[in-house]
Amino acid sequence: MPATKAQLQWNGGKAGKAPASTPSTSSRCRVEKCGQVGRGPVPDGFTRVRVKGSSEPARDYCSPYCTHFGTALAELRSPAEGGDRG
Repeated sequence: MPATKAQLQWNGGKAGKAPASTPSTSSRCRVEKCGQVGRGPVPDGFTRVRVKGSSEPARDYCSPYCTHFGTALAELRSPAEGGDRG
């Protein structure tokens, strides 16, 4: 589905898929590797967040705060009608 005029205004006319960069979970978290794309085994003490249908890849987070942040981010990047967790 092509972007609407409002969507293009909001994102400065950009189209396509954004690269998978490590999101900043805020100035509250300084843990190395928090928010990195989840590949391989989950590091000790981390939680992997993945939301089916989201354009956001699975990521590993260090704490409940960061895990909630990552879940919200992934849900925002999923289709409105089908972003169930998996």
